[in-house]
Amino acid sequence: MRIHSLIASLLLAPSIVFAQANSTLTILVPFAPGGTVDLFARELSGGIAKRLDVSPIVENRGGAGGMIALGMLAKANPDGKTILFHHTGIVFDSILYKSNAFDIKKDIEPVACLGTTPNILVVTNSLPVKTPQEFFDYVKAHPNELSYGSGGVGSAGHLAMESFKAATGLQLVHVPYKGSGPAITDLIGGQVQVMLITMGAIKPFLDANSVRPLATSGLKRSPALQNIPTLQEAGVKNFSFVPWFGAFAPANTPPATLDKLNTVINAALLDPKVVNKLGGDGVDLTRCTRKEFASLVAKDLERWDGLISKMNISK
Repeated sequence: MRIHSLIASLLLAPSIVFAQANSTLTILVPFAPGGTVDLFARELSGGIAKRLDVSPIVENRGGAGGMIALGMLAKANPDGKTILFHHTGIVFDSILYKSNAFDIKKDIEPVACLGTTPNILVVTNSLPVKTPQEFFDYVKAHPNELSYGSGGVGSAGHLAMESFKAATGLQLVHVPYKGSGPAITDLIGGQVQVMLITMGAIKPFLDANSVRPLATSGLKRSPALQNIPTLQEAGVKNFSFVPWFGAFAPANTPPATLDKLNTVINAALLDPKVVNKLGGDGVDLTRCTRKEFASLVAKDLERWDGLISKMNISK
């Protein structure tokens, strides 16, 4: 996805939206600290706020599968001063919480893409497996004895692992947390034995040898982990999962404000420090227009509605 040449002129245009001195920009994160969404927020908040001449606040509001933060965004003043960073899981929430008063199609506006990253199948170091095949064999020999952690019921880690289980026939027990950070802590400690988690969240722990990587979930190997095979290379031919990350604003936010947010977020993604940090953690930074991001969200809503129904997952 490409940025239109309009961005350069928008960056130079005077802002009619963020004119108040000493105001703040709140970036809501629907999970506990430590995950990839949180990483995006903390790496980008300074650059975004600087371009808007406001002070940044990153507010972690985990719980209820992300619905707490989504509810806060939907009720926020649509003035561009409150935005939400999320990932593909926002689509899952809208499908799993159909009876909820919140409606992703009516209550929020897609603003900008942030990036994509494959998930990594990782295990606790105490598990006696070092390759995908050894893992498959071990789980088959110990059905429902190993547990996997995720950021909560309906989270990206949960849906990714359930898709993986369906593709392989492996039997694992789900342990939901209020974010991937706490789940990683228990993975390191051995309270859960496996996770299928975004690279940005787990990369520092891989570098520290705190957990063991087995395979990645993309169609090709990650440049950050060239020695780790994909799950398709390991024989899981009918499975791939590469979640996206993006920014959202409340419904009824003026189009000029949404355009300005899109412009400054895209500009912040070009910051060399952001590129080095997130790129080094295996994130593929992606810039796009509001229309392109809205189209991506709509397509995933349609795709995952059918998949989740087949998996018989509910909240």
